[in-house]
Amino acid sequence: MFRTLRRFPAALMATALMVLCMLPGLSQAASSGIQQGDWLLRLKVAGLVPTHETSSTTPLGGHLDTPSTILPTLDVSYFLTDHWAVEMSGGTFSSDYRLRDSLLGDLEVGRIKSGSVSLVAQYHFRPDTAIRPWLGIGINHTWPISIDPEEGVPDFEASRLTSPLIDAGLDYPLWGPWFASASMRYVMLPTQRFEGDGFSARSRLNVLVMSAGLGLHF
Repeated sequence: MFRTLRRFPAALMATALMVLCMLPGLSQAASSGIQQGDWLLRLKVAGLVPTHETSSTTPLGGHLDTPSTILPTLDVSYFLTDHWAVEMSGGTFSSDYRLRDSLLGDLEVGRIKSGSVSLVAQYHFRPDTAIRPWLGIGINHTWPISIDPEEGVPDFEASRLTSPLIDAGLDYPLWGPWFASASMRYVMLPTQRFEGDGFSARSRLNVLVMSAGLGLHF
């Protein structure tokens, strides 16, 4: 966990801090509050940090190491009422998997490119004020798009995952319809299975997603 967090790029955290420092000076140009029927479009940079990872592999033993990942995300929200919104988000990302402490030592397994979509119900506590926090609960679905094994590693398949998630964040108006946005999401993944010729692996982990960016209110 701590080794993974150290690999998490400081640029994302620095961007979020810079946005927060800008907020007081920009609040005078804030747009009007959010109402039923409004839409929000957000473009953010997100960091995916695996937590509480456990795994097993057969027959080589050892454990899988899932790296942190940076990816752009796009989400859109529609307000069913002044406080309740439905958000849909998605993106693609690539992960380079490694096998640690196996009978053959540490091995590069390969790269998996995946797609991910989420559907979240959000409650916005103060949609008509400068700082607009929300809490949400939803579901995420992830599937492999392509799998590129390292040289010497046989072809393998990875399972699809459907996971519950919890979500928290805030928006802050900047000027006109534009606003800053930051959020934190915790995704509780089920066991993922990797199956290849002569080997198999199981991995269980959760993912912390931290993101910051800009949005458009219309």
